Amino acid sequence: MIAEVVIFNGPPQTLSYRFADKALFGLMEGQRVLVPLGRRKAFGMVYSVSEGNEEGLREIAEVIDQKPLVDNVRLSLLKWICRYYYASPRDAVGLFLPRLLTNPDLLAIHALVGKDDLAELEIDDPGTRKLLEYIVSRKKIKLSTARKNFDLKDFYLILENLENDGLIKVGYRPPKRSRATRVEDKLDSIDAQELMLNAEQEQAFKEISRSIRGSKFQPYLLFGVTGSGKSELYLKLIWQCLVEGKTALLLLPEIAASEELYQKIRNRLGKTVCRIHSGLKPTERLVIWEQIRSGNYKVVVGPRSALFVPLRNPGIIIVDEEHDGSYKQSGSSPMYHGRDMALILGKSVSCPVVMGSATPSVESWHNVKSGKYKLLRLGSRWDSRTLPKIQPVEFAFSPAGSSISDELLQKMNDVLKKDGQVMLLLNRRGFAPTVKCSDCGHSLKCPNCSVGLVYHRSSNSLKCHFCDYQSRTTDTCPQCSGRSFQYYGVGTQKLEDEIAVAFPNVTYARIDLDSVKQGSNLPRILNDFRKGKIKILLGTQMIAKSFDFPHVALMGILSADSYLEFPDFRSREKTFALLLQASGRAGRGKFPGEVIIQHSEVYKQFIENISEDRVSEFLDCELESRRELQFPPHKHLIIMHLKSASKLNGETAVNALDAVFRQHEKHYSNVFDLLGPAESPLFKVRNNFRWQFLMRTKSVFKALEIIDYILDLDYTKKILSRMTISVDVDPMDML
Repeated sequence: MIAEVVIFNGPPQTLSYRFADKALFGLMEGQRVLVPLGRRKAFGMVYSVSEGNEEGLREIAEVIDQKPLVDNVRLSLLKWICRYYYASPRDAVGLFLPRLLTNPDLLAIHALVGKDDLAELEIDDPGTRKLLEYIVSRKKIKLSTARKNFDLKDFYLILENLENDGLIKVGYRPPKRSRATRVEDKLDSIDAQELMLNAEQEQAFKEISRSIRGSKFQPYLLFGVTGSGKSELYLKLIWQCLVEGKTALLLLPEIAASEELYQKIRNRLGKTVCRIHSGLKPTERLVIWEQIRSGNYKVVVGPRSALFVPLRNPGIIIVDEEHDGSYKQSGSSPMYHGRDMALILGKSVSCPVVMGSATPSVESWHNVKSGKYKLLRLGSRWDSRTLPKIQPVEFAFSPAGSSISDELLQKMNDVLKKDGQVMLLLNRRGFAPTVKCSDCGHSLKCPNCSVGLVYHRSSNSLKCHFCDYQSRTTDTCPQCSGRSFQYYGVGTQKLEDEIAVAFPNVTYARIDLDSVKQGSNLPRILNDFRKGKIKILLGTQMIAKSFDFPHVALMGILSADSYLEFPDFRSREKTFALLLQASGRAGRGKFPGEVIIQHSEVYKQFIENISEDRVSEFLDCELESRRELQFPPHKHLIIMHLKSASKLNGETAVNALDAVFRQHEKHYSNVFDLLGPAESPLFKVRNNFRWQFLMRTKSVFKALEIIDYILDLDYTKKILSRMTISVDVDPMDML
């Protein structure tokens, strides 16, 4: 028998091993194993098992788990990710296991019995008894120390048996003795009045409940205006799952946006609800993961990474704000999309997948039109409040003038006098996005990237927002030695200064990546704003997420059309969604909502068409324009990124690869259209020069087969030996 093993800290692809020991005939996919790798031993996971020629293969040293840590459903999902997203098994397996489980030797062993208990224990194997006595004598010991001192065959299985017998605990913390909340107790304590829905919500609830009770996979697009009560519907659907003896998974686009809804659900359903995300310490993540696997948590809330936890018997998967680009992993493999993976998982476990949004993605709208998704609408705010009034204002920034129009300034004064709150959205960090020499016009650029440096006045520094390069402000132009600089554009720091001058007696706060680097800052600011301690909240798109602030009467959006200038076919869709989502923060309480959108003359027609009642019309227009371009969702896109530290070597290799593709054109011409190669819009990032090939295809799997064949040619490997290559399937941006 041959096992293909993923080495956690080894090569990208699997390695083959044999297992001939009779004790190992029960080896299963998803189990962790210890295998020889060179002169050392390494931890890995069994990826597949098959019959074959074992000659020349090394033998698995030890099986660590009695039962697979990655079950069949998740293992199938892992393999699908590898195939569809062109990811290596090593990269993909990291999604499914907490980092500490990929190196068990980092864990500790806790004794759960004392010396007096040992005499009463019947342990026949002398090696096992000596190991237990050793652990008990020290109460807590590093697993690596125990393994070093005890050269026992099947060491990890012995530990697992001792743990199953309640004698030890392997992990970072001993188990808590407190009684967990029983789901039945909590459900009985919930008053039905707490879960009352309006007519539209109730209709959607009944439709989805049928799929929950019938364990039926069915994708739903929940298309509801901002403030329509999607979270209340989610809560009742989760409650219904628990009544049916099932579990629930709720995905949210970002960690910051999850806090409010998580607390709302946890307050209703108690300690049966958990939240898991990458911001947790490794020890915390491991403990929560183990509690989910053991069935102690029935409801899991988190960002896209929560998809891969071992949740038992899910009755529903909810993807809130399904349009949000944060669901797409970018920059590192596997570059998967959380919404799409939720659909694959939902189909595997036979449960409904609910995708909610006030601004659905063009892809989801296309799937509604083609009959793949069922459409459920929530057309009004849940408490019958009116939607905010949107007022476009044409406005041109000037270096010396204010970034706030007279109309917006007047509205802010009016709202603040009535003790209302104001939110201001400006999607640019820093003080000034462009710094130019007054004498020669030279713009200060990042030495590592082909982008300008941004002036940050709070630290009196120039920063690159792509590679984190930072330098003190300079007095001398590197081009002409001039001594004077001008600062163009406006960032959130400059806006903050303007607020301080215009409203000296009003409390305000700023939310962007610079202001919330300390993890505790964001919850504190949001809590103070919710309590009314802060009257003006300004920030980047972080504040446009699904927050619910009942006293916000005015949303001001500055430089609304900045997204439209990006070289991306999705720029209109992203801008429309951002502006409408931001607008939805206003008018959720006693104050009627107003929105002022400042824009340039160029994009006047686009901005004037942004409203809740024109979403369907906008999506239909986008679908048609993309049909003409043969862009998603009508065809899939695949981008092959290539980068090199040498511009000359990179150009040579890219041109050579282009020639290889052209030589094999007859193999791919009926499968995909090849566009490029071309320099990436951001040509230089982190001292690497970047190029891209773009493929349009109807079949991702067929296209990837051809791409893999070409990249695997000996000649191709040679010409690309000094290049770094990544493949992004269904990319969310073209940069």
